Amino acid sequence: MSEQGFTLVEVLIAFAILLLALGALLPVYSEMIDHAARAAEEGRATALAQTILDRVGADLPLADGRVDGESEGFGWHLVIRSHGTDDDQRNWPASAHEVEVTIAWRSAGRVQEERFQTLRLARKQSTP
Repeated sequence: MSEQGFTLVEVLIAFAILLLALGALLPVYSEMIDHAARAAEEGRATALAQTILDRVGADLPLADGRVDGESEGFGWHLVIRSHGTDDDQRNWPASAHEVEVTIAWRSAGRVQEERFQTLRLARKQSTP
């Protein structure tokens, strides 16, 4: 007598092995999804910071001070301060400013923050 197909026991054992394998892979898959979501949020935060930095000197004045705002679910803070000592500022051919943008957002119940800094040069304002 020849056997054809699988017995019920063989099918149940194969199904149990499949469930164990899927159970072991589920936490790894879940962690991968969390990492991908975090990376996407950080990418959006970086793009927003670049946009804000690009606006400095265009529609945001390159002058000492602080500007706060919100965009696309992110809060942001822009801080501009003079770079160098008073003597440096007088002797340099251009004025130098430290520009710092902090982007903050809530993710998984926690506040996430990314900080970006650069140095910007501008023409000195002539004194009458």
